[in-house]
Amino acid sequence: MPYVVGSVIGSLPTTGTLSYSLDGATPARAYNNDGTLMSTGVLEQFDMDIGLANFDINYSMRLVMPEDNVTGYGARHFEATNQPAVVSSTGPVFEFAGTVDGHGAATCTACTLNVDGFIAGPDASQAGIVYSIGDGGVPVTGGAVLTDGTLGN
Repeated sequence: MPYVVGSVIGSLPTTGTLSYSLDGATPARAYNNDGTLMSTGVLEQFDMDIGLANFDINYSMRLVMPEDNVTGYGARHFEATNQPAVVSSTGPVFEFAGTVDGHGAATCTACTLNVDGFIAGPDASQAGIVYSIGDGGVPVTGGAVLTDGTLGN
């Protein structure tokens, strides 16, 4: 089970947009239905903008998985560019669903993406996310730290 920890948030602004980006590449893992680790890839990019007035979220991401020699599942990668999310819980702890496009062995134009996350740090400059991508094959999960939480207008 991937997880992320962070420091307590000081206060959450109520207007503007918080923008976060991935703090370096992080591992992504694909598990079989019985919980067996099938392969490890890399979450190379994850950007997230949170509009604080209505708590609307837009995200962009890129995740690469190598070919899985155990099951024969080919190399695949997932991408999303400036996608709006359907937010189901808001505030310092949030949850949203969206889609990513799958390429290679994952040929879907709307693979499901589910993200649970939180805003952290005394000035809301950090966020942590745990994500899951389902493409009808071996699901991919992981966790990531997002930083550079800048507040814009």
